[in-house]
Amino acid sequence: LFVFMLVVHTDTPVPKKVHFSPTMPHRKLEGKKSLFIVTGASRGIGREIVQQCAARAADGSAFLITARNEAALIEVKTEIKNLNKNARVWIVVCDMGDLNDEAKKGFDTVMRELTERDTFDALFLFHNAGYLGDVSKKALKLNDVENWSDFLNANFVNMVLLNNLILKWITNLTCHNRYIINMSSILAVQGFASFTQHACGKAAREAFFRGLAAEEPHLRVLNYAPGPVLTDMYKIVQEKSYDPVIRNAYTVNENGNSAAKSDVHNAQLTPEQTVTKLIRILNDDQYESGAHIDYFDDEEQN
Repeated sequence: LFVFMLVVHTDTPVPKKVHFSPTMPHRKLEGKKSLFIVTGASRGIGREIVQQCAARAADGSAFLITARNEAALIEVKTEIKNLNKNARVWIVVCDMGDLNDEAKKGFDTVMRELTERDTFDALFLFHNAGYLGDVSKKALKLNDVENWSDFLNANFVNMVLLNNLILKWITNLTCHNRYIINMSSILAVQGFASFTQHACGKAAREAFFRGLAAEEPHLRVLNYAPGPVLTDMYKIVQEKSYDPVIRNAYTVNENGNSAAKSDVHNAQLTPEQTVTKLIRILNDDQYESGAHIDYFDDEEQN
């Protein structure tokens, strides 16, 4: 069932014509008055991204946060304001599995108001929303057309549409410092049993963003694989994977370690750990646009 509701929170009383800051150095998140757009912001990695950005951004930064859970997003808004009291927050309650015309009009409304009200040094667009896919079946059993359509719409097609909608409003002419972060996975570049559908979605996203980076040299595009993070998706693998080796690898014992070793991952991570690494990569700004960087990559590669 599609749910869409637009809730706008504004703290700046007088709108003014947008005029972003093209002279700002093409560097770093710290202390910049930025526009942060985060999908899947109500929990897990997305919520941690919002919190860490709010703690680091300059006063007057703005946040557009979106997810399906309105109550959780309102909690996240409160967390933002506690960390950055002058930040302005827009909430869009939306199911990315059904980004229909009404939803796109809603995002257009928010972007129009955002760009009319303020100026920013940088845009940080985090594509975090998505779901795991069917881990209960082997590749040859993934034969449900409707399931594939729903999965690809939520994890790939609608992400592309939202990405392009945002960049329609914030172009290189209005903001020279635009960072696009795709939350990827090692599965985008390496196959594993039980994750075939999930890997297809991640690989398609990475292919799109590599192409975008090649075509749009003014964008800074990063495909970041956060590692095996203890979130609700982790629990789904524990319970539903058809492969007992994978289930055991994703089962945490009383010491916080996996019950069995697996090539899928080296350790369990918290959202705070992986987002801290992501923020450091963005601050260093040394990656090639379009690159794939994994949490476990060596520091000199970041």
